Amino acid sequence: MKKGTVTEKSNVTRSKILKSALELFRENGFEKTTMRAIAKKGGVALGSAYYYFKTKDEFVLVYYAQTQVEASEYNEKIISESTDFKKRFDALLTFKFDQMKDDRSFVSVLAKGAADRENPLSPFSPKTQDIRQDAIQLIENVINGSNLKVAKSLRPHLPHVLWLFEMALILFWINDKSSGQSQTYKLKETSLNIMLKLMQMSTFPLMTKLNQSIIQLIQSLEAWTDYKNMRGVNMNKKIILAGGAGYLGNVLTQVLIDKEYEGVFNITSPNPVTNAEFMKELRFALKRPWSPPTPSWMVKIGTKLIGTEAELVLSGCRRVPTRLIEKDFKFEFPKPGSALEDIINESKQL
Repeated sequence: MKKGTVTEKSNVTRSKILKSALELFRENGFEKTTMRAIAKKGGVALGSAYYYFKTKDEFVLVYYAQTQVEASEYNEKIISESTDFKKRFDALLTFKFDQMKDDRSFVSVLAKGAADRENPLSPFSPKTQDIRQDAIQLIENVINGSNLKVAKSLRPHLPHVLWLFEMALILFWINDKSSGQSQTYKLKETSLNIMLKLMQMSTFPLMTKLNQSIIQLIQSLEAWTDYKNMRGVNMNKKIILAGGAGYLGNVLTQVLIDKEYEGVFNITSPNPVTNAEFMKELRFALKRPWSPPTPSWMVKIGTKLIGTEAELVLSGCRRVPTRLIEKDFKFEFPKPGSALEDIINESKQL
């Protein structure tokens, strides 16, 4: 028999076994399906099934790879049709949901171990590294040549961040019990709009310092997805409530790396102030002795125009980072005056 014929027959057998496995995963679930059942449905000996796939995990890894190839082909079509970033990325996310809609029963089981990088099927595991990098490259392709506006300092990190956002949406979609997963699509639309506005705002001169903190945060997240550098960190015990982006990068880096940081942390200034006190500090930093107050109705109109909530400005709650203080965390700018002065001085250098 010719070599080409043998290879073709081998590919047919492998495809038949894979198809049988995926069908059984959909019918019975991943955990209840055995290799013996897969071999029987595929019409091959058990030894033949093990010859092509050493474990059930390998079926899923091939499934991941196949969906990635399909997404890549679809992505090329999206990119060729539009330069609008939101349209491109939204279409890619929707395509990912459509790809998995018939497989929610077994994908939901796999998602339970997603945060455990020791699990070979986790999107963060060493086994899925190539697939992960391909997925991030897809997003890089979406960004390239699009109309997206974002700070140059943030641009290199953006594909990784958007991939993490994609993973979060997929996890939400898997657990979404609403009709047609409508809540997921609503969340996707709302969160995309917010992210676009934040990315546009990142290009403003006064955002330079905040961008640096955001980059620190991103680098911490990137480090967590780097299996070699973050072995042994239990993220299930680390919960962060962020209320002050100025410290977010530094705090998250500390929390991720230091095993003693476990539980819930408020990320805020150790010296919270009212809006009136903050405006006083801001006027002092800008060397403006007085400025007219902004009526609440003007704030409501302004926030409506930019698509946010007026309550974020007009009201709030006093949060103190008690646990960070107890751990002697070193705040770079413990008071608003020094933070504002640093931001203004840096903006003058642009």
